[in-house]
Amino acid sequence: MVLKKAPMWKKKTYEEVNDSDEIVDDKPIQTGNNIGDEDGDGLEDFVDLLELGRQGETIDLYKTIIMDKETIIKDQNTIIELLNEKIKELEKNKKTFADAVSLNSSCNTIKKQTKQYIPINPQNSESTMREIQNNIQPNRINVSINSINTLKNGNVVIKCETQQGMQKLVDETQIKLGTKYRIETLKINRPRIKIISYSPPLEDDELEEIIKSQNEIFKPDGHFKITYIRKTETKNKTPRHTIFAECSGTF
Repeated sequence: MVLKKAPMWKKKTYEEVNDSDEIVDDKPIQTGNNIGDEDGDGLEDFVDLLELGRQGETIDLYKTIIMDKETIIKDQNTIIELLNEKIKELEKNKKTFADAVSLNSSCNTIKKQTKQYIPINPQNSESTMREIQNNIQPNRINVSINSINTLKNGNVVIKCETQQGMQKLVDETQIKLGTKYRIETLKINRPRIKIISYSPPLEDDELEEIIKSQNEIFKPDGHFKITYIRKTETKNKTPRHTIFAECSGTF
């Protein structure tokens, strides 16, 4: 910035004339250009002060802007820190959940391995069969065995008449043979039947009684339960029902 010196005004004098017309005093008239300085430097000082004042206001404005920017940056840093903490918390929860699922799966696997058994021969089924026959006496524990089958993979499958008999056989095998064999009980699914093109809408209990009474193959005290009824329509919009049910293994 260039400051130019203001032009000097021509000095003016006033005359005080006495009765003898003599000039008593000759003084310069003070103007804005020569206040406090006969050479006119007062205006330059005033301009300098004014410019410094403007510069001070600009500096204060810059300081205010900088402070506002710093506040915004601090707020953004605070938000980033909070987000990082939230991410760490979510990752921790995710890991905890995964560990829980893994632990639960391991527990379920152990339970399944120790809950149900079937005899398995570590070498061959023939030696397993001989060892079972020499150590297990079904008559002594009052168990009826329907069949004993050997498999190519060395397994021996024993089928009992009742679930209670199977449990007795498992307990006796564990006592006599210990941990030499791994024993599992197999769950046998009940036979299922399907009845198609049934139209009258009835409750499940009523349908079960009607089906059992109309079919002599079902024992009066045997198991028969409707598990699902699927409703469809023919091309002429006639309702059509298909009944799915499970029944006892023997009739």
